[in-house]
Order: sequence, then structure tokens, then C-alpha cells
Amino acid sequence: MKKGLDVLGSRNATAADFRAVIELPRSGGFPASVVTRVVSLEEAGEGLRDWSADPGSLTGIHVATA
Repeated sequence: MKKGLDVLGSRNATAADFRAVIELPRSGGFPASVVTRVVSLEEAGEGLRDWSADPGSLTGIHVATA
């Protein structure tokens, strides 16, 4: 992995969950493409609806604010 990764938090994650996530890049188990869609703030609702309708089609959505 050549770029940085920020693990910001989760209201449902445990300390063990975070340790497992932090270990993924080290073990080579981290997906190559975490963000599969970039949307504007105005498009965020549509992007989340699409993800909800077909969760397997998207790995992650980045909401660009600038």
C-alpha cells in the first residue's frame, strides 16, 4: 500500500476489531480498491441508496466535499 490509511472510528467496533483492521495491510489482506465510487455531497444520498440496494456492487463510497 503506497498511500496512507486513516482509521477514524466506529460506534460498533471493539478494540480487537481495530487491531484486526490495522493488521490487514501488513498481511496483504487489504483490498486493493477500497473506494469504488466518489460522489459529491449533493450525490451522497443517491450513492448510499445505491449501496443499500446492492451492497455487493460497492466496496466504499468517498463523499468529496471540495
